[in-house]
Order: sequence, then C-alpha cells, then structure tokens
Amino acid sequence: MNKIKQFFGIDISKDVFDVVDYADNHYQFKNDQSGFKEFGKILTHQSHCVMEVTGSYYQALASWLYSKSVDVSVVNPLSVKRFIQMRLKTSKTDKLDARMIRLYSESELPELWQPPSQYIIEANELHKLIVLLLRQRTALKNKLHGIKSKGITTSAVLTSLRRQIRNLDDEVTALEFKLEGVVKNHQADLISRLCSIPGIGKRTAIYLIVLTQGFEKFENSRQLISYFGL
Repeated sequence: MNKIKQFFGIDISKDVFDVVDYADNHYQFKNDQSGFKEFGKILTHQSHCVMEVTGSYYQALASWLYSKSVDVSVVNPLSVKRFIQMRLKTSKTDKLDARMIRLYSESELPELWQPPSQYIIEANELHKLIVLLLRQRTALKNKLHGIKSKGITTSAVLTSLRRQIRNLDDEVTALEFKLEGVVKNHQADLISRLCSIPGIGKRTAIYLIVLTQGFEKFENSRQLISYFGL
C-alpha cells in the first residue's frame, strides 16, 4: 500500500530556507548542515519535500534529504510560477512561496528526485563556467564597441580588451572541447540521435543532455515539456 504523502514546500535561498508543511505551519532553517538536522526533526517516513531549482542553493539540501531516505522532488520554477499565476497570487514572501510550492506539490504530485550521475555533475559545472565566460566576453565586446564608437582606434585600453577577448575565446573553446569529451564518453549514441533531428547541432545536443541529465528522468514528451515549463 502506498504511504500517505505529507508534502513540505521549501523556498530556498543562499543562507536560509523557508518551509511550509502539510498543516500550513511555517519554519525557517539555516541552509547548512545544522539547519538540515533541525529540519530533519520534523520529518517522518510520510514526508515528501519539494523545492525549486534555484541555482545551486538547493543541491546540498536535496542531497542530504536523499541520503536520509526522505522523499524529495526538485521542480522547475516556471511550473510553480504558472501555478501561482493561475491562483492570482501577486504578493511575494518566502512563506507564501513555500506554501505555493506545497500546494503545487499536492496538485501535481511531482516525480522523486535522484542525484545526477557524476559525469552530469562535471558536465554541468563546465557548462556553467562556459556561460559565465561568455557573459564576460559579451561585456568586454560591448566595452570595445563603445570605445571604438567614440572614434578611438589605438590605445592601451583597446589592446587590453582585444587580448582579454582572445583569451576568453581560447578558454571557452578549450572548455567546450572538454565538455564534449565528458558527455561523449557516456552518451555518444544519444548525441548522434539528437543531431539527427533537423535544427539540432552538436553543441545544442550536448547542452540538452547536460540540462536534462541525459533524459533519464523522462518517460514521455509530456514530462519533458513540463520540466522546461512549457
């Protein structure tokens, strides 16, 4: 017989996480090991904890709950946002967010979360670093364009900017090569199948694999669409 679920909605940030339980009680804990242990004291074998993907803030708590055999789900914030909008909730507080996550969980019954494979963890960190470097490159290119638009064609600033952009280009290329190698070692066939879809190239295929953890958690297209909040 399936156990009766007691959902806990969790709104998590860098330093703390707010919890609203199945009885609408509100708690706040530190987002560290001491806070996890305090939180654990109010959980039972019926507890099902649900939180949003919020950068990397959720990962430590989700992994801790998983290690303690507590049911845990990690959901797309866009899905929760649309759920909130449907209920015309416009004010925003941590307590309200946690409550809406709990209500969303009771309505949608999200799938259980499992820690990603080690290669996905490594690939995801590489991907996030590439994104960060690309943003830095864009900022430098905008700065370079701004200076050139003033009619300046030679200066130490231009030389420095061009050098930094070249360095970032080289670093991004190296990281993308490393990322491709990591994913290919585990999902070469999946990359080939994705690239057979019109409009999807190798880079897009690799990013899709990283962002979906190799599509391992999806049984059908509806689940994939819901995961991306579409």
